[in-house]
Amino acid sequence: MATTDFEVRRLASSDVAATRRLNMAALPVPVAEHAYKDAIASQMSWVAVQRSSNALVGAILVEPEGDGTACIRTLAVDIRHRAKGVGSLLLQTAVDSCASYARIYLHVQVENADAIQVYKRAGFIVESHVPNYYRRVACTDCYIMALYGTAAYATE
Repeated sequence: MATTDFEVRRLASSDVAATRRLNMAALPVPVAEHAYKDAIASQMSWVAVQRSSNALVGAILVEPEGDGTACIRTLAVDIRHRAKGVGSLLLQTAVDSCASYARIYLHVQVENADAIQVYKRAGFIVESHVPNYYRRVACTDCYIMALYGTAAYATE
C-alpha cells in the first residue's frame, strides 16, 4: 500500500475513541483524557484514515506550548499499517502545521529504533537522554528529540 491509500485530516471529537484505542495498543504509557480535548482544541493534531475502509490507522497529537514550542505528545500507527509510510505522513503533516514554531520536540523510548529512525529522517535530532523517564515499562529511558524550524532563525 502506498501513502496515497491514506487520507490525513484533523483530529475530530468523533475520532477520539478510535485514537484512544490505538494509543492504548501502541504506546508504552496511557494518554491522559484531557490530552484528547486539548488536541482537538489546538487544531494541530491529525489522524490517518485508510481510504478503502475509512478505518483510523494512525494519529499524532500535537500540543502548542505558547513559547514558540510545540510538543508531539503521541504518534501511533496501527501495527497492521506500519512500514507503509503512515507515521512519516502524519509526522510531516504535523511538522508542516507547526511551521511558525521555532522548536518541535517529542519523547521517545531509547530502544524504539524504528521511531527514532522516522524522526531522524524528518530532521529531528537527539537533544538529551533522560534516564528513568517512563514508569512501569521495561525500557524506562527516553530521548528528547527536537526539530528546529525556520521560525527559529527569524528570531535571531
